[in-house]
Amino acid sequence: MSKYKDEIKKLPRVTLDAISEVCRRMLPNAYYKEHPWLLPYGDKNYAKIFDQEDELNGYAAAYTNWHKGKLRIAFDHMPTDTFVGEIAVIDWACGQGLATIFLHEYLEEKGYNCRIKEVILVEPSEKALDRAKFNIEAIDNKIKVSTVNKKLDEVIDFDIKLFEKRKAVHLFSNIFDIQGISLKHITENLLVNLSKDNYIICVSPYYQQVESRYNTFLQYFQRPLSWQFRESQSQKDVLGYTYNILSLALLADKSGQIIKYDYFPASQFRACFALESVKSMVEDFTAHTYFDVYAPYELGASISDDVEPIFAVLNNIVCRGLPTKPSLKVENVLSEKLSCSEASTLYGGFRFNSLLDHADELKLKEYAKAGDLGDDLRINQLLYTPIAIARVQKVFVEALISHRLNLQKDEWNVLVEECDVPFAKLAVEDFKEMFNHLSALSQDFDNMRIPYINLYVISNKAYKDSPLLEKDAIFEPTGEIRNTTFDLVIRYSSTPKMEDCSFTEYQVINDSFYCVFPATERYAERYIYTTEGLEYHSLVNDEKKPIDEAVEHLRYFLQLLFRKEDFRPGQLPILSRSMQNKSVIGLLPTGGGKSLTYQLAAFLQPGVSLVIDPLVSLMKDQYDGLINAGIDCCTYINAQVADSRAEREYDMEHSKCLFVFMSPERLCIHSFRQRLRNMQDLNVYFAYGVIDEVHCVSEWGHDFRFSYLHLGRNLYQYVLPKQSSGHEHISLFGLTATASFDVLADVERELSGEGAFPLDNDAVVRYENTNRLELQYRVVQVDASGCNDKWAVYERKNDMAAQVLGESLDCLKELEKPDNIKRIKSRFLQRENIMDDDVIDEIYDRDITVPVDDEWATSENSNASAIVFCPHRVGSLGVNNSAKKRGVKSAIAAGLGTQRVSNYVGGDVLTEQDKFLHGDTNIMVATKAFGMGIDKPNVRFTLNINHSGSLEGYVQEAGRAGRDRKMALSTIMYCPQEFSEQNERTRIYEAVPVDYGVHQFFYENNFIGADFEKWIMYFLMSKNTNTIVEVGEEQKNVESVSGFLDKLMSAQPEEELVYYISYNYTPEDVRWINEMLTKNNLPRFKTEEDIRLEEEGKRRHGFARPAYIYGYADYTEALQKAIYRMCCVGVIDDFTQDYYNQRFRIVTKRKADGQYFMALKQFLKRYYTDERADIEIAKAHEVRGDNEIQQCLSFITEFVYTKIAMKRKRAMQDMEDFCNRAIYSDKDDWLEINEDLKDDIYYYFNSKYAREDYETEFGEPFSLTQDTKHGKYSSFDVLFKYLRVVDDDVMGPSDSQIGNIKHLHGAVRLIRRSLTDTNPALDMLNAYCLLFLGVGDNKKLANEMRNSYISAYKEFRERSIHNLSDFYANMKRFKEEIQKKGRNVVDEKEMLLIKGWEAEAELIIHSSWVKMFRDKFVGVTKDNVQSSKNKK
Repeated sequence: MSKYKDEIKKLPRVTLDAISEVCRRMLPNAYYKEHPWLLPYGDKNYAKIFDQEDELNGYAAAYTNWHKGKLRIAFDHMPTDTFVGEIAVIDWACGQGLATIFLHEYLEEKGYNCRIKEVILVEPSEKALDRAKFNIEAIDNKIKVSTVNKKLDEVIDFDIKLFEKRKAVHLFSNIFDIQGISLKHITENLLVNLSKDNYIICVSPYYQQVESRYNTFLQYFQRPLSWQFRESQSQKDVLGYTYNILSLALLADKSGQIIKYDYFPASQFRACFALESVKSMVEDFTAHTYFDVYAPYELGASISDDVEPIFAVLNNIVCRGLPTKPSLKVENVLSEKLSCSEASTLYGGFRFNSLLDHADELKLKEYAKAGDLGDDLRINQLLYTPIAIARVQKVFVEALISHRLNLQKDEWNVLVEECDVPFAKLAVEDFKEMFNHLSALSQDFDNMRIPYINLYVISNKAYKDSPLLEKDAIFEPTGEIRNTTFDLVIRYSSTPKMEDCSFTEYQVINDSFYCVFPATERYAERYIYTTEGLEYHSLVNDEKKPIDEAVEHLRYFLQLLFRKEDFRPGQLPILSRSMQNKSVIGLLPTGGGKSLTYQLAAFLQPGVSLVIDPLVSLMKDQYDGLINAGIDCCTYINAQVADSRAEREYDMEHSKCLFVFMSPERLCIHSFRQRLRNMQDLNVYFAYGVIDEVHCVSEWGHDFRFSYLHLGRNLYQYVLPKQSSGHEHISLFGLTATASFDVLADVERELSGEGAFPLDNDAVVRYENTNRLELQYRVVQVDASGCNDKWAVYERKNDMAAQVLGESLDCLKELEKPDNIKRIKSRFLQRENIMDDDVIDEIYDRDITVPVDDEWATSENSNASAIVFCPHRVGSLGVNNSAKKRGVKSAIAAGLGTQRVSNYVGGDVLTEQDKFLHGDTNIMVATKAFGMGIDKPNVRFTLNINHSGSLEGYVQEAGRAGRDRKMALSTIMYCPQEFSEQNERTRIYEAVPVDYGVHQFFYENNFIGADFEKWIMYFLMSKNTNTIVEVGEEQKNVESVSGFLDKLMSAQPEEELVYYISYNYTPEDVRWINEMLTKNNLPRFKTEEDIRLEEEGKRRHGFARPAYIYGYADYTEALQKAIYRMCCVGVIDDFTQDYYNQRFRIVTKRKADGQYFMALKQFLKRYYTDERADIEIAKAHEVRGDNEIQQCLSFITEFVYTKIAMKRKRAMQDMEDFCNRAIYSDKDDWLEINEDLKDDIYYYFNSKYAREDYETEFGEPFSLTQDTKHGKYSSFDVLFKYLRVVDDDVMGPSDSQIGNIKHLHGAVRLIRRSLTDTNPALDMLNAYCLLFLGVGDNKKLANEMRNSYISAYKEFRERSIHNLSDFYANMKRFKEEIQKKGRNVVDEKEMLLIKGWEAEAELIIHSSWVKMFRDKFVGVTKDNVQSSKNKK
C-alpha cells in the first residue's frame, strides 16, 4: 500500500483540504511545500497524464483550492432541483477525483437532501484512477464506484451507462482546455443516459481557446435548452485564479436535445474584405463578417493553444479589419476586370477612385442589406468576391494551424467549388504571395514556402461570361477531378446552407475538406492570435544601406497593409532593429512616417502592441488613422471613454486588439498592471511597448508627468511576451521627431537602468532631417513701445494675431517667386552638402508650390488650413476667453471675419479636433497639446503666439505644416522686451524677456526649490498622518502611521511593506508641513482658510490676490515628485496611483546598510563615468542627515536642482536666442533670415560632429561625441583637434569653413545641453564658434561668448592646479591657434577682449581663494556677517 493511502487512513475525517495537506507534506522539501506550483511536474499542464505519486501530490497541493473555487461557483448556480434525491456522478478525466470529492462536501455543507449513490470515474492514468477510487471510498464507502481506465476519445457509451433511474451529473473539471478531445464523441456518448435528467458542468481556467471549444460544444445541442448557465472571470487578481464555466441541463426522455451530425457542427469565424470603391457605399458590413465552416473533423475543438508564429501573423493580417481592404493585387484585378475604379497615388499612397454610378450604388446597398445575391452579376462580384477571398484565406490559415496541410510536400492539389461568384484563382494566388513573402522575410521560417499548387476550380455556370474566369473554365466535375486525390477541397457559397454537407464526393487526404457558408446565427468573436515572437532578417547592412531582397519582401506588406508606395528615408534602419526583437529609439523627421514604422512592425509580430501616447488627441488621431486604413483591431483607453473603459480593457485582455493606445498614467494604476500580468495566464502575449513622442520622457517627465519616469520599468516588468520564446521582456519601440542629444540622453537614462530596458549602444537609430525643403520660418517682432508691463504686450499680441496670420498668405506667395524658390533649393543643397547630380536635378525639378485660395480662412472646402499655438488655456495668450480677456480664438475669428475656427486644449473632448481634421473648420487654435503627431496634409501655416519652451518643441509644432511636401510657413510672434518682475519665490526683482517669462512661470512651478522638496520628503517619511500600512501576510490588515520611515527602518532586510498615502487632504493633514514651509518662506498647500482670506480680500479690494505671498504648490505633484526621488535611491521600490480613491500605493523593502548609496550611485552613473560617480558618492557621505536615506535624498535633490533643472533653463534660453538672432540679424530681408533660421535648426539637430563614428572625407575620425565620451571627458587635446575643422586637411571638397563651424557649434550646443557637469573644452569651443561666426550687436550672444570663455578658463585652470605652467602654455597656444593663417578668427580688437576675459577670470579665481582662506582660517563670525550687511 502506498504511503499516501496510509496517511489518508490516519485522518479522522477525509476532506479535500485534508487530502491537499497530506499531498503537501509528502513533497520533497520545505521550499516546494510552500510553493508546490513551482515543482517541475506541478505546472498547470492539465493535458499531462500524471502517473507518478510525486506528480499527483504536487498537483493536488498546488491547485485544490482553485478547483474548489471554480466548482463552488458552478454548483451555486445550478437549478434548485438539481441536488435533490439520489444522483449519479460521471467524472470525466477525473484525475484524483477532486471534483467528485468537492461535490460530496458541497452537498453536506449546504445540507441538501441529496446523496451521491454512484460514481463513474473516467481517467487515462491508472495511478490517478486508483487514487481517485480510494479517495471517494475513503470519504463515503457507501458510494458505488466504477472506473474506466481510458482516454476520453476511447470511451464508449456502455462505459458510462447508468442502470438505475437517477439524475446524472457530468463533471468536466479542467477538461475543455485540453486540445484535441473530440467533443462530438463525448456528446454522442451522452445519449446513452438520456432516459434520465442530465446536468453537465464544465469548469476550466479562462483561455480564449476554451471559449471557442465551449462554442463548438454548444453546437451539438438543440437550443434553446431548458436551462443553461455561462460565466467567466478572466482577471486573476480578483480570486487568485481565472475560470470559465458552462453548465446545461438535458431533460429526461426529450429526444432531439443532442444533435447527431453525420460529420461535425460548423465552426464560426470572422473575416471580410471590401473594395475601396464599394466600402464607401455600404453603410454596414457587420453581417458579412461572420461565416460558418463545416469540416469532416472538429475544427472548432482543434483550435491550437500554441499557434506557429508565422500562422498567427497571417491570421492577424487577414482578419485585421471587419471589413478591411484587400491586397493591391486583388483591388487592381477587380478594379480592372469589373471597371469599378481607377488607381492613382496621393501623398505617396495608392488610391482607387470610384467609377461606379448612382444606380450601382443603389444596388450595392440593396444587396448588402439583404445579405444575398441579386440579379446583377457584376454587382454580386463587386460585393461578394472580395468577401469570398477573405473567408477562403482565413480557411487556409485554420487548415495550416490544425496541421491539415503539409508544407513539406512539393505540390498540392487544391479544388475549389465556386457555388456562385468567381474568386478562387485570385484568392489562392494572393494567399500564396502573402505567405511566401512573410516566410522569406523571417529567419526561423525562411525555408518554408507554399508548395506548387495544381488548382482545380469548378465555377458556377451563371458567371460563365465573368471577366474573372479563365477561358477554359469548367462548370461540372470532370473525370480527372473525380480521380485526383486532393490536399485541400473548399466548397464555397455566398448564400446560407440549405442542406447537410457531404464530404464524400472527392478524394481528399487528412480530412482537409471545408464547406463555407454565410452565418445564419452570429456568435463568433474576432481574435488576434498571439504567441512567441518572430525574428526577421536584417533590412539594412552595417552602413545602414538597404538589403534589397529583404526590403522587397517588407515592401509587399507596406503596400498590403497601408497602401504606401515605398519607405521613407530613415524608416528601414528602425524597422530592421525592431523586427529582430531589439529595443530601438528611432528618430524620424516630422512627417517621416513614425506611426507607420511601429504599426508595420507590430503587424508582423504575433502579439499585442501597447502604445503609450502623451495626449488624448494623439491617441485618437492614430486610432483614426488605423481605422481609415481598414484596421479595426485597435482601441484606446483614456479618461474620455470612461463609460466604455471596462469593455476596452476586456477586449485587450481577451486578445481582440492588436493595438492598444493609452497614456503613461494608466501603467501607474495597480489594478491595470495586474490585468497586464494576468494576460500571461490567458495566453495573450505582447510584442512591443511603443512610446510615441518618446522625447516626452525627458521634456515632461521631470516637469509634471512623473509617470513617464516610471515608464521604462513599468513596460519592462508588466507588459510581457510569451516567456518560452527566449525573450523574457518585450522590445521597446520609442519614436520621436525632435530629440536633441540632450533629450536622447535623458530618454536613454530614464528607460534603462535598474529593472528597466537594457539599451545597447546601437539602440538609438537617428534619421533627423529638420532641413525640410518645403518648410520656411519667420519671426515677427512685436513692438512693446507704450507697453508698461508684460500684460500689455500679451494684449498687443492678441490684437496682432489675426493680422500676422492673414499676412502668411502674402508671405507664401513671395516665397513661391522663382528667384526665392531657387534660393531655397540652393541653400537646401548647400546645407546637406549634396553633390550627387541626380539628387540635385531631382531637388531643382521638384514642385513645392501650392495654390492657396485668397479666402482660405473663410471658405468651405478650403485648400489650406492653419494651426495657431498658444501657451495658455485662457486669456490674451490663451486659446479661449477668460473672464476679462479675449482669447486668441476669438481674436482670430473677429480679425479674419470667420467662424471656421476650432479650439483645443488638453482634456477637451475631441469634437473640435475632428472638425478641423475633416475640413469643417480651417483654423485650429490650440495649446501645445495639439503639437504632436496630428497629421493633416494641407496645413499651410503655423503661428506661435509665444515662442516654444525649447527648439525641440518648436520643431514639433512647426512640423505640423507642409506634410504634403508643399510650401508652408511657420511664424513666431516674438517680443524681446524685458520687464522687471518680482520672483514669487525669492521676492527679488529681475529683468525677464516677455516670451521667456511665459516659460519661466511654468518652470518655477515645476522646480519650486530643493529646500521645498526636502521638506516634502521629510513630511512624507516621518510626519504624514494620512498614511496607512498593510500588515500581515494572508489576511491583510491596515493601520494608520505617521509617515513610513519608522516602520521601514524597523523592518527586517528585504521585508516588503505596502503603504497607502492619500493625496486628498484636510487642513489638519497638512498643518505641520504648512507651518514648516511658511517659516522658511516657501510655497505651501492651499487650505480652506486661504480660500476664505482670498475671497475676503477680493470683497475688500475688488480683486483677488493671494493670501500667502510665497505662493501655493500642488499637493499631488509634490508627493509624486518626492516619491520619484525616493524610487531613484531605492527607498521606494514601486509605486502606483489609485485615481478613484485618490491615493498612492507604495512598496518599500528594507535595504542593508550601504544599499541606498549603491542605488544612488546607479542613478548617478546615468550621468557620470564610474570614476566620477564614486567621487560624487564620497560627497554624498558627507551630506548632513540622520541616516543613509536622508543623506541620499538630500544629495539627489541638490543634484536635480543644480544639474537637471538647469538643463531645462538652457532649453528655454536656446529658444529665446533663436528668436533673438532673427530680429537682431544684420540682414534686412526676412527671406534671407529664413535661411539662417533653417541653418540654426539644421545644425542644432543634424551636426555631423555629434554623430558617433563620424569620419571626415579623408577618413579621420571626428566625432565630438566620442572624443568627449558624450561630454563627460575634457582636455586641451580635444580643444585643439576641433579648432582644425576649418583647415584644409579636415575640410573635404564639399565642405566650407562656415559650414563646418556651424556643424561644430551645433554639436557643442547639443552635447552641452546633455551635461550635468562643466566641460571646459566644450565651453571654449562654444566661444571659438561664436568668435568665428561673429555676434554683431547681439548682446545676448556676446554675453554667452564671454561667459563660455571665462567658464572654460576657470575650469581648465582648476583641473591643472598641480601643473599651472602647462595650463598657461596651453592657453597661449589656443590664442596662437585661432590667429593662424587660414583661420583668422580674431582681430586685434577681439584679442583685447579675450585678454580682458582672462583677467576677469583670474580675478574671480583669486577672489574665491581669498574667501576660502578667510572662511577656513579666520572663520565667519556674527560680527563680520553683520558688518558685511551694513556695508551693503
